[in-house]
Amino acid sequence: MPRPGLLAVVVVVGAFATLPVEAATPAGQRTCVFLEAHRLGCVHPDSDAYPPGTRQWSGSAGCQVVAWGNSRWLWLQDNMSFDAAAKRLSSGRWRIIDWDTKKTLGYVIWRAPNAWDIQGPNGKRRAVARGPDGAPAGLFTLVLTDCLSKG
Repeated sequence: MPRPGLLAVVVVVGAFATLPVEAATPAGQRTCVFLEAHRLGCVHPDSDAYPPGTRQWSGSAGCQVVAWGNSRWLWLQDNMSFDAAAKRLSSGRWRIIDWDTKKTLGYVIWRAPNAWDIQGPNGKRRAVARGPDGAPAGLFTLVLTDCLSKG
């Protein structure tokens, strides 16, 4: 004999299982960087990321700089050249690397939901990011702080 209650649970679970991963992060939510109580600026997710299958963030419109990538690597691109990259070391831990010299510029460490520490190469905290996108915020902060948006 069929059990209608079980079928309803399967249908509901199946409907939520098909939601994209991006649904967990509200579209357009910015991540801002703070040095003590002073806000340095923010990064914003872009909806028209290129190449397809990647995500993209921008800071100040005047800089023409974007961070883009996937769940393992992010690149900071200024016009047509790469300035730096972020490599995911583990869940919630990213290493920021100078693209030319391959030196470590610092780390971005997840501390709590929507809270990230941005550290220098020696592990000393330089700033804090508040929002869902700590790795791109840290990439901008450690490489081109002036390119964070003020809004």
